[in-house]
Order: sequence, then structure tokens, then C-alpha cells
Amino acid sequence: MVEHGGLRSLIMAAGCLLACMVSCGGCAEAVFPLPVFEQAPPVLEVEKLLSEYRDDPVAAERNYKGKTYLFPQIRAESMMSQYMGLPRYNINDLYLQYQQVRFLPKTTLSLDHVGPGFVVDIVGEIRGWIGAYFVIDNCTYIVAEGGDLPAAGGY
Repeated sequence: MVEHGGLRSLIMAAGCLLACMVSCGGCAEAVFPLPVFEQAPPVLEVEKLLSEYRDDPVAAERNYKGKTYLFPQIRAESMMSQYMGLPRYNINDLYLQYQQVRFLPKTTLSLDHVGPGFVVDIVGEIRGWIGAYFVIDNCTYIVAEGGDLPAAGGY
């Protein structure tokens, strides 16, 4: 049999534990898992894609636009991510650039684990030429080679 004071202590301890669990759950960062496909997207080299668009833009647009591919071993030459400390941004401001290609993220946090010079495998949907850049949208990034990220806003 539990004493009256012991029962009160047990109830208070359980209440505190529950309150801690609930409050910590609201602070956790959202996790965006890698996409799962019933069938893996086909692999496409960026150089081949750009070459086909250069040789026959109409046929390339018909063959590639709107389709999802895996682009292997892309070195991040330049990028803009939320991690970099932009004072104000929206998802359209964020990208990873390789040559003339801009890979736009699926979510605002998708690029936070990638830094300049990292080598990544990217899964994304082809949109085509927009202005001076070839755009691949809704991208997820899988780090193949990386390093330590600088402090937030540090690059």
C-alpha cells in the first residue's frame, strides 16, 4: 500500500515528466527524410542533359521536362541556404549551383546540411532553362563527400 505522501510525490513526478516530454516535443526540429520511391529514379549526368538541351532543345524538353532523376556526384560550387543566415528568404531564394545548373530544394531546410565544396547526389525534377540558369526543382540532397560546416551565417 502506498502512503498518502508517497502517492502525491509519484503523481507530481509523473506530471513533471509528462510536462517535460510535451514541451521538448515542440522544440524539436522537423526532420525531412530522404524520399522513398517504388522504383529508383533513373541516373542522369548533368553534362549529358545540358548537351541534349543544347543540341535539340525541343526534343530534350519533351524527353526530360517534369521528370525526376538522380544526378550523381554534384560538387556544390556555390549555394544559398537558410543556414547561411539570410535575413529574409523564401524557398525561391535557396539553391545549390553546379556549372549553369541550379538545384532548388524541396523544403527550406533541405540544404542546411550541405556546404560549398560538398559532393552530393541529388534527386530532383527537371524544369528547364529559366533565364541564365538550367533549373532542377524539388531537390533532395544526399551528402557523398563533405566536411565541417562553418558557423551559421559563416559562408
